[in-house]
Amino acid sequence: YDNPSLNTRFWTGKNPTRVFIDKHLSVPQNFHVFDGSQSSICYNLIENNDSDNVSFVKIPHLDTIEPFIIQDLYERKIQSLVIEGGTFLLQRFIDLHLFDEAIVLKSKRLLGRGIAAPAINQTDATIENLGDNWLIKLKKS
Repeated sequence: YDNPSLNTRFWTGKNPTRVFIDKHLSVPQNFHVFDGSQSSICYNLIENNDSDNVSFVKIPHLDTIEPFIIQDLYERKIQSLVIEGGTFLLQRFIDLHLFDEAIVLKSKRLLGRGIAAPAINQTDATIENLGDNWLIKLKKS
């Protein structure tokens, strides 16, 4: 809904490959991920196709989305992935142990009602004070 650019607009350097999941290919074609300014990979349940700097990659089964994406990115020699998703997607990657490091910025203030953040095991995490927040880092062992 927010039409993210997913680029380095505030930093110098090469733009990353934008990777996103659009199961039913419902993201509007005028969104930034389709603007052709940098390469994008769209994982979906409908088609395999390459057009205008966007690769559409069909996922074979709904229940294997996350492992399939990790394997496909590995085969494309993409070795780093920042997941900027909702609670469900983030929790799936955590539960399937498909991460090397989790970095969570957590407010010390109660912000009110909303959607719960993904849960990570903080027993092995390092926690630092960062102003009005905690910076929680967890490396997978």
